[in-house]
Amino acid sequence: MNRFVITLFITLFALGGCNSFNSNDIEGSIYEIGENSIKIEVLGDDPEADYPAYEIFIDDDTVIEGTKDSFVELEVGDIVKVWVENQEADKKIVKKISVFVINS
Repeated sequence: MNRFVITLFITLFALGGCNSFNSNDIEGSIYEIGENSIKIEVLGDDPEADYPAYEIFIDDDTVIEGTKDSFVELEVGDIVKVWVENQEADKKIVKKISVFVINS
């Protein structure tokens, strides 16, 4: 019985680490570009589900990589993955943006 409880606890602990809402990275599509921010909508498989959207702020230390190299090259529709400095903060500042697809 003790092995079962320990195994169950370890499994639940490991699965708890898989929760994307606890992660500091966000993947989605750019739907709006501001002066020093982008708005990203998270993409999902279920067309009837509601997925979150985030406003992410860019500063001088933000690294942009992938198919684009700078903030001015970003376009609405680009698929990006961003690493946020502090996910819980009101103003989410990006450490790095990886651009996967160029909107054509």
